[in-house]
Amino acid sequence: MVTVRVRATVRVALKLATVTLGAGQRVTYDRWHSFKLITTRRYHPGTHAIEVQVNGAASGRAEFELLS
Repeated sequence: MVTVRVRATVRVALKLATVTLGAGQRVTYDRWHSFKLITTRRYHPGTHAIEVQVNGAASGRAEFELLS
């Protein structure tokens, strides 16, 4: 079943990795995403956000503007 929503806020969770860290340990990730136009994906202009979740709780957020 596919649900189509016009101008609605949709949250999508994508799992990057599962990591077990000890006290004081850190991990760094770099991730790139191509916004090249392709026929199987649509990009919607406007403000979008990326949010980091740690143990199910939001830990950090960055917003970006996607232009036409």
